[in-house]
Amino acid sequence: MPYASIGPIAIHLPERVETNDDLRREHPEWNLDQIEEKTGIVHDDLEEYLRRLDEALLPEPIVYRNQTGKEFSTARGDVLTHLLMHGGYHRGQIARALRQAGHEPVNTDYITWVRDTTA
Repeated sequence: MPYASIGPIAIHLPERVETNDDLRREHPEWNLDQIEEKTGIVHDDLEEYLRRLDEALLPEPIVYRNQTGKEFSTARGDVLTHLLMHGGYHRGQIARALRQAGHEPVNTDYITWVRDTTA
């Protein structure tokens, strides 16, 4: 089963925003194996990006175009904050889709993850 609405997670990488990658392109439909592969790549790329990021660059503006082609200039730190917070929006979308399909979604709360990984 393809999941077109999950595929766009890869476009949220800060480096793609910084390079003004075309965010308006069509998104592919991915199966679960492809989603798992892409998620791993996104995770590794983001982890490396954050490891190399100099904190002094957080206020620096990033100029980019959104999915409709409108240009914006936003502080790098605000883009990263949005990236972290926006993940919750997509987790909610996925949970809703699972419920509509008759499944019970897993708990995706951050605090649950912290408890489970530090126990």
